[in-house]
Amino acid sequence: MKKIKVLIINHAFVLDINRKVYKMLSTFEGVSVTLLAPQFWKLTELKKKERFEKVNLEGEEYKVFKGWGVLLFHPSLYFFPFKLFFLFLKHKFNIVVVQEDVYSFITYYCVFFKKLFGYRLIVDSWQNIFKVYKFPFSFFQKRVFKNADRINAGGNEIITVLRQKGYTGDITITPLAYDPELFFQGECPGEIKAKLNLHGLVIAYFGRLIKEKGVQYLIEALSKVDFDFTLIIDDIGGDYREEILSLVKESGLESRVRYISPSHYEMPPYYKCLDVLVLPTYTTGKIKEQFGRVLVEAMASGVAVIGSSCGEIPHIIGETGLIFREKDSKELRERLIQLNKDTELLKRLKGEGIKRAKEKFSLEAVAEIYYNQIKELLKED
Repeated sequence: MKKIKVLIINHAFVLDINRKVYKMLSTFEGVSVTLLAPQFWKLTELKKKERFEKVNLEGEEYKVFKGWGVLLFHPSLYFFPFKLFFLFLKHKFNIVVVQEDVYSFITYYCVFFKKLFGYRLIVDSWQNIFKVYKFPFSFFQKRVFKNADRINAGGNEIITVLRQKGYTGDITITPLAYDPELFFQGECPGEIKAKLNLHGLVIAYFGRLIKEKGVQYLIEALSKVDFDFTLIIDDIGGDYREEILSLVKESGLESRVRYISPSHYEMPPYYKCLDVLVLPTYTTGKIKEQFGRVLVEAMASGVAVIGSSCGEIPHIIGETGLIFREKDSKELRERLIQLNKDTELLKRLKGEGIKRAKEKFSLEAVAEIYYNQIKELLKED
């Protein structure tokens, strides 16, 4: 059987954790997967430069290449001037997947060479807020809409935005995936429990400390409850960090709040110590929750989740968690009181979350979405 050759391009492939779902894809029958990543990528929100991780670069039908990218005056204008063209020449891919959104230069670059090299083109989009782009991004987007064979939307609201912008082609929802080997239910390690002095209902917020993530509403909600709890905050940085620290102090919660700052690979044991994870993001003109990876990781780890009504959060949680209105600390407090009182509900949500995470968001589940759409595209030829 002739192999289906797939090339996937994403700046996030500098980190191995972002490659795993595609290594899983390479284990599906008849598929050969090649990934292309830059030598490094700067995470501007944390002012941190991530260098290419030289791990798990090859498998039987799986290879990872890194290339020197050229980054112009905007992150969406980066491209690989030589590496990508040579890969096109050498490998003769059947499918090219560009995970850099519909308005980026590298996506347009792949549109430009599509006819010459004869591949089918899939483009990922994560824009869930309607924006009108100026030239050259508007030009790139127009050409991509005309020439992409399919667009993968990270969530339901992204589909709405794509249709508002005039895209009429096929769209598939392709969520982010979690690694079941990292995130699974288990006992809280004794050393973590002792070190953090955990007691009562163990609640957490994991993510950046920026205003729009709404941690201030979680603190406000907890300042007015009368049950025993411990709040863990993932102190990885952000421009609202000092305000959060001050708010905790002003609310009289210093003795109940624990700050941690592990890497992503060090997070799984902390999830195992939680009863509830809260994601209280609220919508602004620039931010609306696109996915909420921490919700999926928590669900997979047997943690009940509470999320705001912002963006994709209700779609990720489904019926396996609780939702509250954005910025409504009173309603959030009621949800927390409900889970503290109703131990049967807490237990049920934990079990249902594990099942939902495995069925919808595991590496295998998401890889299967890609596999099915690849087969469907090639059937049309």
